[in-house]
Amino acid sequence: FKWEKLQPCLRCDLDVNFLSLLDRAVKNVLSTGSIALIDCHNYFRYNDTLLSSTDPGPYTNLWYRLAQHYTNNDRIWFGLMNEPHDMTTEMVFNFHQQAIWTIRSTGNLNKIVISGNGWDGLTHWADTVAYYGTPNSKLALMDDTANNHVYEMHIYFDTAGSGAYGTCDDIDWNKIQATTDWLRSVGKKAIITEFGLGNNDNCVTNFGEVFLKYLSSNQDVYDGYTYWAAGTCWPNNYVFTVDPNNAVSIGNDHRVQLLSNYSAHSRSNEISQSNSAFQTNYCNVSLTVAVLYIVLVL
Repeated sequence: FKWEKLQPCLRCDLDVNFLSLLDRAVKNVLSTGSIALIDCHNYFRYNDTLLSSTDPGPYTNLWYRLAQHYTNNDRIWFGLMNEPHDMTTEMVFNFHQQAIWTIRSTGNLNKIVISGNGWDGLTHWADTVAYYGTPNSKLALMDDTANNHVYEMHIYFDTAGSGAYGTCDDIDWNKIQATTDWLRSVGKKAIITEFGLGNNDNCVTNFGEVFLKYLSSNQDVYDGYTYWAAGTCWPNNYVFTVDPNNAVSIGNDHRVQLLSNYSAHSRSNEISQSNSAFQTNYCNVSLTVAVLYIVLVL
């Protein structure tokens, strides 16, 4: 969701109309038996301005309200903040910690999904010397009285690792393994909340399938994944979309078949049904991922 749409001003009441749309989206996802990951897609910005590093209050106020609204449902997960970047890891840590304490203070025990600095990059999470500052390994020190949280990570396979292109050129297994080893060493789990594939055999077979096989073989530290992207808000020619309303043939799209094969059970029909439910109104919700981050547990 877009923070500004859900909470039109900092620390004020949630917008009733927008919250109703979000509720409908969550209900739709839960009706499939899936997990709904509610994700604040704001990069620690509000109206494109980075939050003050000395005042986590607006951020904790948002999550206080959401924690009271979505009370104790183990199939509703809280994605605290998408892709922090161009800020200190210390600020990311502090703000996340304050939000976790705030959520738990309400008695809410829902699973919390914690993002990392440097755009959530899977291949840079465990760097000894990170380009974005203090490595995200610092986040292992998070205090959660419910001990019910995972870390979210993103990966794309173009040369820049940016997700800007539909080509698949590079996958750094050494860095992926380093992150996996770090998760084991600290007894934590992660979920891959973004990866995307161009609709071509190279991306599907040589990158997507190999990567999902890797996640499947390391289920002790990877809880699952969500695919980027779908939803009627995306143009028909967006390289990563798997939305049937965007001229994608679910039955013939090899990416959809791949995602279905690497989930707890075959879900190609669920993906189709769920995406079909997200029509024009949901573009206003800015859910970004069509299926509201339906978590596909491996």
